[in-house]
This record gives sequence, structure tokens and C-alpha cells, in this order.
Amino acid sequence: MIEHHHINVFAALAAATSEIYATGIKTDQDGQVGNRKFGYTSLQAINEVAVPILARHGLVLSHVQNEVAVETTLTHIMTGQDISSQCPMRIGGADADGNPMQQIGSAQSYAIRYNVRAVLNLATDSNDSDNQGSGNQQGYSRGQQQSYQRRPAGGAPASQKALGYLDRLFGELGASPEKRGRFIKKASNGRTENAAELKSPECAKAIDRLKEAIADNKKAAASTAETESPDLGLDSEPNPEPVPQEAE
Repeated sequence: MIEHHHINVFAALAAATSEIYATGIKTDQDGQVGNRKFGYTSLQAINEVAVPILARHGLVLSHVQNEVAVETTLTHIMTGQDISSQCPMRIGGADADGNPMQQIGSAQSYAIRYNVRAVLNLATDSNDSDNQGSGNQQGYSRGQQQSYQRRPAGGAPASQKALGYLDRLFGELGASPEKRGRFIKKASNGRTENAAELKSPECAKAIDRLKEAIADNKKAAASTAETESPDLGLDSEPNPEPVPQEAE
């Protein structure tokens, strides 16, 4: 069920990833390359945390596979805007054995996991097979690091487009500079009163609150207009015509 409505895919993604980082995703799998053991996060572990959060923010993941690659698309339900990532599938090899279909399934899961992490900007496992495969031999043992946790909520600075939209909403509400400053300070948890210093998730949250305030104002104005509308007498019975008196 969609609980948060955002103006575009970027605002929705910023809010969703901030929530995912705050939740954290556990490292749930063991792997080994040569003598080096490592832990990594499975696609199932990512989905268990990320999918419900994405759904609450109106976002859905989908995957399309062809002969050589898997493309993952994150779609914003309200606007139809999307962000995608494509990862090639490496199937088999000189030392490959086993069922070819199992090799395809393994390559597909690997590519989807890579894409999801790229689209959602999830930190790669510092000790996972992805890093080993890319030549990064610096990692940690399973016992040293059980999971990776999200950074504290913050994120990238708000875009100029988002800040411009925020300013238009303030204008529609007729907010004074003092009220704007107090509102921004509250949205940033006391960090700043300057809109230009807002982080993307903070700006998205502020926009959602302003849109709610505008909607509430419109409802209140409509209710007041109905209450104060003059009685035009359209719902009352018309006065009867006077009956002429017969002359005596």
C-alpha cells in the first residue's frame, strides 16, 4: 500500500533509500574464493528489507532478461518515471560444470542482485565475491563483519529542481521568510534554516508536508465557502399567490 506520495521518481527513491539505510540489511551468506572466506548479502535478504519500503513510497522493481544481460527497472507508480540498470550475465566458463540451467539461474540472480544494489545505491559487501571477482583482494572475514549498516540518514544535497518546487509551494501558502526558516529547521531536525542546505530526503519530506498543508487549506476553504454561502431561497417553497377576494 502506498503511504507516501512523491513528485517524481528521484524524490521517492531518496526517501526510500534513506529508510532502507536506517533499517540496515544483514549479511546472510557465506562464500569462499580460494582460501579466502567471506560473507555477502543475498538477493532475498535485500528484497525482504527493500521491497516493502519501496512499495510504501510508490516504487516497484521489475527485471527483464535476454540472452546476454538482465535489466532491472525501478518505476515510480504515480508518474511512470523510471531508473534502470543493466548487468551482463556470465554463464559457464572453462571450469564450469553442473546443470546448464542452474548456471543460467545463478547468473541471473547474480545480475539482478548487482542491478538492485546499483539502482538503490546500496553499499557493496566489503568482503563479498563481487569484490573478489573485480580483483579487489582486500576484505574481511565472516567473523570480523557480520553485516553492513546504512549510513545515518542524510544523502546528497537537494537538487535545484526540488528546491525550486519547494519555493513555489511556500509561495502558494504565502509563507513569510521567518515561517520558512522555522519549517526548514524542523524538516532538517534543527540542522539548518536555509533551504539551499537541505539534503534530498529532507527536501522530499518538506515538499510532502507542504503539499498536505495546501490540500488541507483547500478543503477548509471549500468547507467555509459552503457554510457562508447566502441562502438564495432555492430550497424553500415559493410564497403562494394571493387569492383575490370576490366582490360583495
